Amino acid sequence: NLDSLLRPSSIAVVGATRRAGAVGNTVVRNLLAGAFAGKLAAVNPGYTEVEGVPCFPTLSDLSFQPEQVIFAVADTRIEAAIEDAIHAGMRSCVIYSALVIENDTDPPLMERVRRRLTAAGVLACGGNGMGYYNFVHGVHACGFDTRTHWRDGNVVLLSQSGAGMSGILDVEERLDFSLAVSPGQELTVTLEDYLDYALDQPETRVVGLFLETSRAPERLVAALAKARRRRIPIVAVKTGRTHLSREMARSHSGALSGSDAVYDALFGKFGVYRVQDMA
Repeated sequence: NLDSLLRPSSIAVVGATRRAGAVGNTVVRNLLAGAFAGKLAAVNPGYTEVEGVPCFPTLSDLSFQPEQVIFAVADTRIEAAIEDAIHAGMRSCVIYSALVIENDTDPPLMERVRRRLTAAGVLACGGNGMGYYNFVHGVHACGFDTRTHWRDGNVVLLSQSGAGMSGILDVEERLDFSLAVSPGQELTVTLEDYLDYALDQPETRVVGLFLETSRAPERLVAALAKARRRRIPIVAVKTGRTHLSREMARSHSGALSGSDAVYDALFGKFGVYRVQDMA
């Protein structure tokens, strides 16, 4: 159940800022544009408010327990910020940063963060992603500019490429979306989890996938079977046909893209419409 991640009742934005164009400002603006109905707070010791949202020095100063924490802080500060958020009772989080620092120790930052979030049972979107939009419920948890969206969309877009999500979601005004997710490094929640969740939502009529790899192949097969049973078509762009694209996927998200022939066979078995380009 991904409700605490995709439909949180309260959100705190750590690293919120008044600086226009910064991720910590854009995400607050997006949440306001989506008319987020839950409790919302900004966290930054330098302000008392950000875009009209009350701002507090630390998470411990909040008057409520944040179900979700959105991190708009540098990788050098992310571990301490995550610890504070876990102590504050967060159940889910969004991480935009790449989780890479210079002169890192072993295990590296990304793996340390994954282990800590997993141990705490936190559902995480990211890192190195763009966040998500739940348009139906007004949760615009993305730190980047987008076009105007409505609440009555029925298209789901799940993209392991952040640019791939933007290239469709932010540009294609002929489509109205209900849910869009950039899962990034899939620290604790994978694309397969989002797909299974989306197939259970009553508004979902079609799903688009930008797929570099499947990190949970058994769950992908189960989700594709569910989509076929429910007659929800899936349209997929799958990268990794060439050696170069496989190496790019590995460097981008740590993804091992797998055999292209296997994906072709899988898509053929479950009736997934594979397309060869973004258009």
